[in-house]
Amino acid sequence: MLSEEMLEQAASELAHALNESLSKPENFQHQFSAKFEKKMQFLFSSFPCDTQKDEVTKNSQKNM
Repeated sequence: MLSEEMLEQAASELAHALNESLSKPENFQHQFSAKFEKKMQFLFSSFPCDTQKDEVTKNSQKNM
């Protein structure tokens, strides 16, 4: 039977090997379509901006 320590070591080695086998992010180049960019802009516009988020955080902390 494998000990906990041996399993942790094997998992760590596997994670390292998997990470090393992946291509580096700088090797990827993708141009999103204008349609996609427009949809994302619409999606993000439905979220409050940071100043609104800060106000919500302040108000929720006051109520604690």
